[in-house]
Amino acid sequence: MIDASTSTDPAERFAHVRWQRLLPWAFAVLLLLVYLPSLNSGFLVWDDPWLVEQSSHVSRSPNIDAWNIFTDFSVAVRTALGSEYLPLRDLSHLIEGAIVGLAPSRMRIDNLLLYIGAILLLRNALLNTLGRKWTTELCVALFALHPVHVESVAWIAGRKDVLALVFTMAMLWAWCKEEGRALGWAIAFFACAMLSKSMSVFALVLVPVFDLVAERRLAWRAMLLMLIPVVVIMPLHFKVASLMHAGPGFPGGTRLSAAATMGPVFWRYIECCFNPTALSAVHDVSTRLTFNFVGIAAWVTAIVAGLAALRSWWRDDEPAWLAAWLTFFVPLFPVSQLLLPTQVRMADRFLWLSVLSLSWLLALLMRKVERVGSLGGLFLLVLFGAGTVWRSGLFGDSISLFSDATRKTQLSTTAPFLLGYAWEQRKSDAAARAAYSEVLRRGSLDENTRAATNSLARLEVRRGALAQAETILRKGIVHYPEDGKMRDSLIKVLFREGKVDEARHLFGLPPTSARTTSPPKVSPPAPSSASETVRHKHRSRSGSKSIRIF
Repeated sequence: MIDASTSTDPAERFAHVRWQRLLPWAFAVLLLLVYLPSLNSGFLVWDDPWLVEQSSHVSRSPNIDAWNIFTDFSVAVRTALGSEYLPLRDLSHLIEGAIVGLAPSRMRIDNLLLYIGAILLLRNALLNTLGRKWTTELCVALFALHPVHVESVAWIAGRKDVLALVFTMAMLWAWCKEEGRALGWAIAFFACAMLSKSMSVFALVLVPVFDLVAERRLAWRAMLLMLIPVVVIMPLHFKVASLMHAGPGFPGGTRLSAAATMGPVFWRYIECCFNPTALSAVHDVSTRLTFNFVGIAAWVTAIVAGLAALRSWWRDDEPAWLAAWLTFFVPLFPVSQLLLPTQVRMADRFLWLSVLSLSWLLALLMRKVERVGSLGGLFLLVLFGAGTVWRSGLFGDSISLFSDATRKTQLSTTAPFLLGYAWEQRKSDAAARAAYSEVLRRGSLDENTRAATNSLARLEVRRGALAQAETILRKGIVHYPEDGKMRDSLIKVLFREGKVDEARHLFGLPPTSARTTSPPKVSPPAPSSASETVRHKHRSRSGSKSIRIF
């Protein structure tokens, strides 16, 4: 598909070179503008506090340094580092903390600068693959402006995704160099991508994909050497995952039910590729034990599309369809729940490489019908640019982000719980009570519901609604009898209501006819926070046999 025609006119060649030199700066300015709404903001309540702001590895703890980020596999250190083996992400935060401090605006800018670097590396690789025409620039812009990247770029805790993208694009840059493959650099960059995010192992599929599109002969020996980082690094990811006992079971209990559950998700991923309003910080994914029509249609479509793409490449010598199919589906395989079950069943950031498939399709369309392809590409650029600006604004504020996610979900307790916590941070008890009530209304007996029960009861006590607090706590104890904080809170509420005998009985003391207004000494309930909830989840996974590495 290379089409790098050149002009013999020196003046025209000079103008062409000058245009090419200005475009990287134009891309940088454009990305700065569309991500501007997210830059001057603080930490989000979504993982930022416990993973970045309060984490010991970015607070220059004497127990965690650059060396044991890579080598210490103790439970304590791995828990402090988020229960994953992502040493380059942790090292980047350590360096930031030591040099400029944990300033959220600066860390957001660093994420954006890394992303701009990734886009420029992709541009160079595509120029050597598609050719030096504006088709390449349009394809790069389509990927760069896609709003699916906002979650990784505008979210400080998404640093691992941005780093993985930078090193993946650096790998492609080294592989597609005009003067020939720089195999050593390609292997090194691939290793760095895997040290940033384990899911990057499937980015290796882009190496033969770029060769297919450029109509280069596949370098099988070189690709075998590219597997060296996989053999060396993936066991470390599995070791940490096994050490932390992280991860749920397969949705529904089996791989068959997992396939039934994830079938409809693939349709939603396709929708997310074209519709910015379908994106959300949190997605509902219902567990299914049997296939429905949507699930069957999704898997049949994926298989038929793959066979059609193979036929187009084999018979018609047209690799673009196969490139698009491989680019879309292969990076989604590690989060398909079929290989290993993961904590999150669907997330915008899982499409981090899959949206590159749109660039292959656009390049094909422009080669076949250039005017139609150009108009379609420009339309998508406007749509994606507007979507990125909108989502950047959402990620600039926890309340905006989780208000949007709460509206778009019906089952998830994560979105309304984090919304309630964000409102508490803003000292808006009424809005926080409404959000926590929504968590309880959704009826899931999970960690978010437990924390929301404690928080809602505490807010009711704060405004003097003791009867409502008692009702909330009694219902909560039925579902969470092991929660000592919830029991202590109920004892204090009963004493304040004058129900002394019942409170003493609950506390394990004999009843007394003498009324007292002083409750027994129980530990005062601390506010349930998003950080506490996440840390509790890490501690409570020890009974699971499945592994979380993605």
